[in-house]
Amino acid sequence: LIFQNATFVTSYFPKTTWFDAYTLEMHECQGDYVTVSAPMDKIPLYYRAGFIIPFQEPGLTTEER
Repeated sequence: LIFQNATFVTSYFPKTTWFDAYTLEMHECQGDYVTVSAPMDKIPLYYRAGFIIPFQEPGLTTEER
């Protein structure tokens, strides 16, 4: 369901550790639905612990940065 002017969202987080992409705050989830803040100017974004998120632009060689 989508609610107009909602400032929160309820999402399912599988059992593991998650990190808020903006604050890097750690959240231990037990495989439950969690209500998180979702103001109009911020998309709720979480990274699953133990995974590598590449931020570097691709290069043609290993020397290129």
